[in-house]
Amino acid sequence: MNLSDPQDPSERLVDEAIDWLVQLQSGQATDDLQRRCANWRAHSPAHEAAFQEAEALWKGLGRLPLNPPLHINPEPPAQPASLRPEVRTARIPARTWAVAATVLLVAGGLWSAGMLDIMRADLADYRTATGEQRRVTLADGSTLFLNTDTALDVTITGKARSVRLLRGEADFVVAPDPTRPFTVTSAGVATRALGTEFAVRLQDGAVTVTVLEHAVRVSGPAGDGMDAVTLLEGERVGYSPDTGLGRIELADLRSAAAWRRGKLIFASQPLAAVVEELNRYRRGRIVVADSRLRDLRVTGVFETADPDGALEAVKRVLRVRTISLTPYLVLLRQ
Repeated sequence: MNLSDPQDPSERLVDEAIDWLVQLQSGQATDDLQRRCANWRAHSPAHEAAFQEAEALWKGLGRLPLNPPLHINPEPPAQPASLRPEVRTARIPARTWAVAATVLLVAGGLWSAGMLDIMRADLADYRTATGEQRRVTLADGSTLFLNTDTALDVTITGKARSVRLLRGEADFVVAPDPTRPFTVTSAGVATRALGTEFAVRLQDGAVTVTVLEHAVRVSGPAGDGMDAVTLLEGERVGYSPDTGLGRIELADLRSAAAWRRGKLIFASQPLAAVVEELNRYRRGRIVVADSRLRDLRVTGVFETADPDGALEAVKRVLRVRTISLTPYLVLLRQ
């Protein structure tokens, strides 16, 4: 695990306890592993307290309760000098189990996230990988800027120009053509260009439309009873399946378009929101594992190409700790 130095003894014990939990949740925990874990917990009150803190952290991440529960009576504590070497030589490295656990967590959530949409996105006309950005010029002269982890399909005919945003975020600079309307559809939300430039973002089923120049017309999915709205330059509107179209708001265009310049700009944003944004630009996931940290405010300008550098800066300024279970799963805690 990658932790800042020096590390105090209580932090070290919590990290060791997390190692035990990763192994116990691997699906291959043996009676011997459970017994050695029970011995470790019984070694001192500090060990037991660390394990309970690690359990609370684990459950806070949405893991299932420990299965099977540890009801084994511990053996008399081993000598401190020999306890830790025995664990290290007799077990499979915790990092190996952590990788396996991460893969299982991701794989287990694919269908709930919509496997069909994922397959469609993988076969889209234009795509970007995590951390990648791309510029596309269409046959009609319009320009599309795709942000990280974005996929979209394009259809241009003699009567219309249509884009379907399947995931991610894109900026559209529309070439004028009164005879062929330009429409972007995402999660059922249709955005029709009335001018030059706008951005559409799809995240977790919610859609956000921001107008950078001129105007657009936004309507919700057919049959939801929502009235269409017209957005002018500097305005934005959001849509979610639960609440429909929201109120028109003023947008901070400098921040909204910062990714086009390779920047992320946060002005007194909650740490939870900042972490979600950083997650879009890196493989794996950063998790705010301590709810007390979620509302801490972050202000700064960071590089989209270096999300880990941004995380390190946030960690240093807010004085939070990172626990890297694998290169793809990082926890933030006090």
